[in-house]
Amino acid sequence: MIKVFGSINAENYISYEPKEDETCEQHCFETDHCILTWNSSNLEVGCLELSHLDRNIKFIIDRGTSGSKISFKVTLPDNNCPAFNEINYTLILPSGEVLNWKQTESGWKRKQCRQGWKKFERSDGTTVCLQTFRVDEGITRGASKTKCEEIGAKLTGVASVEESKWIYG
Repeated sequence: MIKVFGSINAENYISYEPKEDETCEQHCFETDHCILTWNSSNLEVGCLELSHLDRNIKFIIDRGTSGSKISFKVTLPDNNCPAFNEINYTLILPSGEVLNWKQTESGWKRKQCRQGWKKFERSDGTTVCLQTFRVDEGITRGASKTKCEEIGAKLTGVASVEESKWIYG
């Protein structure tokens, strides 16, 4: 886990309440589906588990210099403690799913895909969440775009062989 001074910026999440004999950090460190903890300067403490998340929520960890602390999980190399600027900010879940914390100028952000959607990292550095919708009859590009907008998504194209294999796989 990486511990930094900072605050979490997210909406619509339910935090896990640790049991009487455990701390949030202890629980999160030992539990596969916990991804971060926070300990604010006003003594508010929380743990964030994947099972308590809407998968469309975007999380931003804003770096600070003192006060509140955020601990978030990453998968570190075995028997190695890399320098802070050499850390690969990813977390590999037991299911094999990879969660990426993208470093920004002021901290880190992570946007997870909706349930049933597949995440791809594109060569230009963007992350997309894709879902296919099969139809029995022809559908126009305009109708496809409208359908995507109705569910809060955007129509996109295929950008890699990996995406194509997933679509037709």
